[in-house]
Amino acid sequence: MCDDSNECAQPADACASGWSVCGLAGVPDQISTRAKEAECSSAGGATGAYVSAMSHCVSFVSTCDYTAPYPCLPSGDCSEPMCCGPSCRNDLGCQDGLYPGATHAGGTFDAGCAALEATSVTGVLCCMD
Repeated sequence: MCDDSNECAQPADACASGWSVCGLAGVPDQISTRAKEAECSSAGGATGAYVSAMSHCVSFVSTCDYTAPYPCLPSGDCSEPMCCGPSCRNDLGCQDGLYPGATHAGGTFDAGCAALEATSVTGVLCCMD
């Protein structure tokens, strides 16, 4: 669980019992079947930025690779985590990982899912188990 200052030892601690960080299995439809693109884009009000436990694509060489499962990469192309909320970044080169043409990322450019600074987002996306 998180402490009184709202700091968590690990991302999963932000999720209630019976819930886990969305994307642990690397399957984007765990999110897309539960929330429409508009709901994801507006999550958390005016400043929300909630990240998943998976990068927004698998790799990028000459084309974007969207073959599931998606890893939680530490850095590099495709490494930024999928994000829901109006404060998420929409400047990705590969924008089809979660919603066609409308996938957003959390954090700064090349700040990988597995190395993301908590201060760059509002929180994590939690999905019911």
